[in-house]
Amino acid sequence: MDSRELQSCRGRLEAFLAELLEPVGRLERRRWGNAYVRGLLLDGERKSIEPMAARLSDGNVQAMQQFVGQSPWDHHPIRRKLAERMVAEMVPAVAWVVDDTGFPKQGKRSVGVARQYSGTLGKVGNCQIAVSLHMATAEACMPVNFELYLPKAWTDDPVRMKDSGVPDEYLFKPKWQIALDLIDQAVSWEIPKGVVVCDCAYGNGNPFRQGLMDRKLFYVAEIEAKTTVFCDSRKRKRRVGDPAPDTDKTAVLTVEDFALKLPAWMWKTIKWREGTKHKLVSRFAAVRVLPAHRPVKGKSRPPRQWLLIEWPKGTPAPEKYWFANLPPQAGLSRLVFFAKIRWRIEQSYQQLKEELGLDHYEGRGYRGWHHHVTMTMLAYGFLVLEALRSKKNYWVDPPENQAGDAGSDSVLVGDMSDLQ
Repeated sequence: MDSRELQSCRGRLEAFLAELLEPVGRLERRRWGNAYVRGLLLDGERKSIEPMAARLSDGNVQAMQQFVGQSPWDHHPIRRKLAERMVAEMVPAVAWVVDDTGFPKQGKRSVGVARQYSGTLGKVGNCQIAVSLHMATAEACMPVNFELYLPKAWTDDPVRMKDSGVPDEYLFKPKWQIALDLIDQAVSWEIPKGVVVCDCAYGNGNPFRQGLMDRKLFYVAEIEAKTTVFCDSRKRKRRVGDPAPDTDKTAVLTVEDFALKLPAWMWKTIKWREGTKHKLVSRFAAVRVLPAHRPVKGKSRPPRQWLLIEWPKGTPAPEKYWFANLPPQAGLSRLVFFAKIRWRIEQSYQQLKEELGLDHYEGRGYRGWHHHVTMTMLAYGFLVLEALRSKKNYWVDPPENQAGDAGSDSVLVGDMSDLQ
C-alpha cells in the first residue's frame, strides 16, 4: 500500500488492531505493534525495522526493535485471536494446508539457521525453515500458525539454544511432528477442522498420516510414485477393458505401476479452477487401495483409502499421486479440489514475503522471530479481509461431482468418526 491507500482504510485497520493487539499488554506496546503493522503494509523494498521506521511519520527504530526483539509478550494469544477473527469471515474454511518455507540467511547466529534444503531456494543453502498451518477456501488462504524448525545441530547445543532465547523445554522434532503440533494447537483453539492437505515432504511419511488418523482427521496427502499398494483386483467389479486379475491377490505394486494398469475408462478430465490465462484442466483417476508400507509401531496396517492419480494428456506417465482417507462416497471432483487447493499456500508464502517482508527480519533471537512473524500475520490478515470485503459473496463451496462421479457430496470436512 502507498500512504494514500493506507490512509483510506486507516479506520478499519485501527479497529482491527485494537482488538487483536490487546494481548500484548500495556498501551505503549500496542502503540508500537500498531506502528509495526503499518510499516509492513506500506510499500518499500525492505521490511526490516530501520527502513520501516523511516517510512512512518511516527516511526522509532529503538522502540520498534524493543517491541519485537525484547518485549516479553506471548505471541500465541494474538495468533489465536487472529485465527478466530478470520474464521468468522472465511466460511467455509474447508482445508487445512501444511507446508514449510525457507528464510535465506547470512551467518550462523540467527536462531535455527543452518545449511539445509529449502524449497524456496530450490537447493541446499544457509537458511531458517518454518513449518506452517494455513486454513484455505476456494477464494482465500490464511496462516493459522508458524513454528521454527530447529535442526539437531541446534537442539544438541544447549549453549547456542540458550543464547538465542529458545525455551528450555524445546526438544528436536522432525517437521512432520511440528506440523502435528500446529494442528493440535488449532484444535485446542476450536478452529473448525478442515481436510488436511500436504505435499510429498509430509504425505510420504506414514507417521504423519497415521497421526492424522489418530486425530480423526481427513487428509489428501501427496505421495511419491514409488509408494507401494496391494494389488487386489478381485475385490473390484471388472468391466470390459480391465486388466486380468493377479494370481496373487496380495501382490505389491508401486502406485506408478498400478496407475499404468488402469483401463482407459477410469481416466476423466477435470477442471479444478480458472487460471489467470486459461482453465486449469488435467486427467485424473481415483481408486480405493490398501497401502502396502509397514504400519507405525503399535498400530494396525493403514485402512483402505483413495489413491488419486493425475496423468496430464500428452505426457508419457502419470505425474502426481495422493492418498486420501475421505469416505468411499467422495467423488473424483472433490478429491481433485482438495489435492489442488494446496497452491494457495504457495501464493500465500509469496505474498507474505514479497509484499509484507515475512523473511526480512534481521534479529537473531527466537522471541523476535516469532514476534515479527506474528505482526506479519496480522498485516496479511487485514489485507485478506480488505479483499474479501470487496466481494459480496466471496466464499465458494467445493465443486459438485461432475458427470460420471459416483456417490454423495455430503461429507466435506471434519473428523473420521464415520469411517470404517
